[in-house]
Amino acid sequence: MLFDEPKAGPKSSELVRYFNNMKTCIKKRRINEAIIIFNRVIQSDANILIKEKFNLLSRYIPEPNFEDFTFEQRIDEITKNDENKNIFIKYAGVASQVEHSSVKTKFSFTIEENGNYTATADVIFTPALAQPPENKKKYFILGRYIGFQIKAKKIIIKGLAIRPF
Repeated sequence: MLFDEPKAGPKSSELVRYFNNMKTCIKKRRINEAIIIFNRVIQSDANILIKEKFNLLSRYIPEPNFEDFTFEQRIDEITKNDENKNIFIKYAGVASQVEHSSVKTKFSFTIEENGNYTATADVIFTPALAQPPENKKKYFILGRYIGFQIKAKKIIIKGLAIRPF
């Protein structure tokens, strides 16, 4: 065969179920579940009109706060799947290599999971934080998972909030 068979997209009944599940997740503030459903549809080969409907619904996903997360997501679980892109994450860890300007604050963040330092992240706040974090001090951060740098073995986080430990 000269051409690959086109992949079958999600069935319409499946898309209706995804849409209803996403609405329920938004209402119940299950923010990351709503984002994962959104990513699943956007990354599928569903038609553009369906994707636009999901895009419109995604505008109602609320910005989280620290209290929305009762646990910290495991790094190895987040980085293995593209559906996790843009989910919100909360971690404890130590800030270092702080760079601060009038436009952005960027720092390296050594993430602590279950008492062990397990990963490093680049955290970027735009606009810049009014008070940048201090080097070698522990913090909680809340942000969006942007991606994983394979060469540097770091995750990238768009920072939303930071609190002292």
